[in-house]
Amino acid sequence: MPESNETYAERPTVALDTDMRKYLAALLIAATASSSATAQYWEQDGDPKLGSKMKTRVLKTDYPLDKHYSEFSDEEKAAFRKDYEGMPETETPPFPAENLNAVHEQIGQIAKQRVRNWPRGKMFAIVTVSADGEAKKVEVFQSPGREAAQVTTYVLMDTEFTPADCNGTPCAGEFLWQWDYKDLSVR
Repeated sequence: MPESNETYAERPTVALDTDMRKYLAALLIAATASSSATAQYWEQDGDPKLGSKMKTRVLKTDYPLDKHYSEFSDEEKAAFRKDYEGMPETETPPFPAENLNAVHEQIGQIAKQRVRNWPRGKMFAIVTVSADGEAKKVEVFQSPGREAAQVTTYVLMDTEFTPADCNGTPCAGEFLWQWDYKDLSVR
């Protein structure tokens, strides 16, 4: 185990069978390969804040961050589902009960209170969600730092989810959290 990689040392170890390892590897490869499908970019929009000439920065994605998955259009659902390779059309992935923006804002609030220098970089985690909508486990595969991984894990474990839907029946599933923390506004 490398000494310089703090986050690796703090990950819980999980025994995975060969099929599960192949599945997770395929998910990770699909997530990194299709990063342009869920590319995040900022757009200058809105009125400047008081005392500033700079317009407000608004995050843009292929799907809305302030809506629940059930409120997405068919195109937005397809854009969100691109990272869930192999998921049949009759199934839906788990999704935060409120919306993605609420989770992001909670991470920002906790980071503002507890982390002096918020690290910048990509975060990729998989949340195992039960059929009751409860987060059972968070596995962090990529993080800009230990603090970011801890805060994100805490918030995702505390988040209430709408469970995955397997042919009309709530079922356990995995929720992918992918975010670029380089522009997390925690000031």
